[in-house]
Amino acid sequence: MGAGDPRASEAQDALPKVPIGRDPGGVPVGFIGPGVNYTLPQIAQRLARDGEGEIIGFDFETGRMQPFDRWPGPGGMIVRQGTPLANLLLREAGAATLIAIRHHPGHPESLAAAVSMLQRSRARIALMQASGPNPKDFITFRQVAELAKDMLFVVRAGDGDATADIDTQPSYPAAFGLANVLVVTGTDTKGRLLPGSSWGRATVDVALPAADLTVTDFAGTDIIVTGERYAAARATALAARLKAVHPDLGGARLKAKILEFARPDPAEPISRTKAGWIADPRRIAWLE
Repeated sequence: MGAGDPRASEAQDALPKVPIGRDPGGVPVGFIGPGVNYTLPQIAQRLARDGEGEIIGFDFETGRMQPFDRWPGPGGMIVRQGTPLANLLLREAGAATLIAIRHHPGHPESLAAAVSMLQRSRARIALMQASGPNPKDFITFRQVAELAKDMLFVVRAGDGDATADIDTQPSYPAAFGLANVLVVTGTDTKGRLLPGSSWGRATVDVALPAADLTVTDFAGTDIIVTGERYAAARATALAARLKAVHPDLGGARLKAKILEFARPDPAEPISRTKAGWIADPRRIAWLE
């Protein structure tokens, strides 16, 4: 549906209203992705808001402050993949608030616009869901992210379609090698690389466990999930907890602080990442 199509307007009008609320305080964290189900109480109560109670968030497809979880899938299906990620992030992030920004499907320049919006907010950490093999799709993001030196962006290593060594089969934005972008892959609880997770000794920064995790899905049901994207959500939560303890750390310094906690992966005889493995990201922030 194009912007001038009346069906598009009807679909936008059908989006649920954001529940009334107030900013809960805490470290603001951006989520650039497919949106979230903000009608769920556990998410609505954690949304960053302005002084009038309006959420700080946006949908670049509709132009409204209703970043509702929906993404075009195969065969015209709607995929709801943002809510579980946001839920996991919030479960592990301590006192953090969420700024959900839904970028426009098929319009990669909206990723850069999302970063610019976060720069105007108080958020200095962002989980970015988008990834892919074509660097042209992420050029504008790269240009804006390089200038946003006070921000840390967390991305997954691969594009989610297949396991790959992204040193030789690049996935973006991970392969740009930006100083303020943390590239994360996923393992099981013993440190073994998950099926579908990518690696790269020169490109991937760190691995985190992301197997058999309990999250809340779009419908509000607890489910068990596994996958690299959840490792990135856990790393973002860790960044938020460290930011609460070290508020002055900018993007590259916060990334370096996270990597200090990595250790050699006991399950990998040859390292698959630059820094190694963080075995339990939930406990680290309280050590400092």
